[in-house]
Amino acid sequence: MKSNRSLSDIAARVLTNEARDAGEAKPQARARAIDAIAVAIRQRKRRQRQRWGVFGAVAVAASIALAMGFGHLRGGEPTTGGAPPIAAAASASFVRGSPSLERGGVREPLSHGMSLQAGDRVLVEPGSRATVALADGTFLLVEDRADLVLVSTTPTTTFELGAGSVHADVAKLKPDARFLIRTSDAEVEVRGTSFEVSRAAPDPACGRGTTTRVKVREGVVAVRAAGNEALVRAGESWPRGCSDSTTTLGLAPQPPAVVLPAANEAVPTTNEATPSPAPTGAASATKRSAEPRASDLGAQNDLFEKAVARKRAGDVAGAITSFEELLARHPSSHLAQSARVERMKLLRGVDRERARAAARAYLERYPNGFGRRDAELILSGD
Repeated sequence: MKSNRSLSDIAARVLTNEARDAGEAKPQARARAIDAIAVAIRQRKRRQRQRWGVFGAVAVAASIALAMGFGHLRGGEPTTGGAPPIAAAASASFVRGSPSLERGGVREPLSHGMSLQAGDRVLVEPGSRATVALADGTFLLVEDRADLVLVSTTPTTTFELGAGSVHADVAKLKPDARFLIRTSDAEVEVRGTSFEVSRAAPDPACGRGTTTRVKVREGVVAVRAAGNEALVRAGESWPRGCSDSTTTLGLAPQPPAVVLPAANEAVPTTNEATPSPAPTGAASATKRSAEPRASDLGAQNDLFEKAVARKRAGDVAGAITSFEELLARHPSSHLAQSARVERMKLLRGVDRERARAAARAYLERYPNGFGRRDAELILSGD
């Protein structure tokens, strides 16, 4: 039986051969490469089911079920006359359930494509989720029961987390830019990474009773609390030595507020389950980074296959959702570069500004990657 790890070899061979033979790379060739990866994943899963069927069902890691939509997709080619539209500093790229936006004391349903400005508060009720996308390619998955405020935008982008949890995938920042997430007792600052900040009930045995929890998946973040600063690296968590079973401190019941009617648009639904939180700890993380668990690789492959299937079915919003979920959950996946390229190309057809932001973020991360030509074409406006 072929191992999960062998799928990364298949992906690497397919994409390397394509890059070698590309010259003037054609979309059909790229599509065939992506389809080949998806087929390999399906064949691996079929063999596993046949071999393990007599021993019972195989447990797989659950995925966050996020449904993505766009309020109004632009039709046809963009006009060439006039000044280009100014991109919003932040916007809701998709929502699930019934999150809301509070602005100036007035609350209204958060809808797809709604722009956010400094002072806006995103409230995510139980069973709901939302993604906030920034103009530079950064995106945040805001979990249910979360309370997140956009305090300020460029050059210093600051969010304040009052409750719940948020996963951030931060694009490489310009030299004068900063990205921070604050809580009531800590401040987390990054320079381009993937991490999670959550609020938990205070525990005297954990970080002197702090309610803030930080998990870093990629890169390095600085956490400042009680006058001290600690660097937290990939695979580590802060505070150290806290229980992995800590319950997230969710959104408290909200006082009555003025609620505006929702726009007339359908919200995608899904039946998938919320994943279990990733284990933390520097020692175990080091071991995992060297040899990922089979369940993690299986979850990555499942998300990639789902994204490709949605793309082939014409579900552009759903495909982007799955690719973003893969990148947020597994930023160092063997499929991460492929996912970033596919997401970038899909965005090109529905949101040129976000596509350009994704292209810039891709070139920063993979200056000689196999998607370089696609990224350069997007940035050139072709």
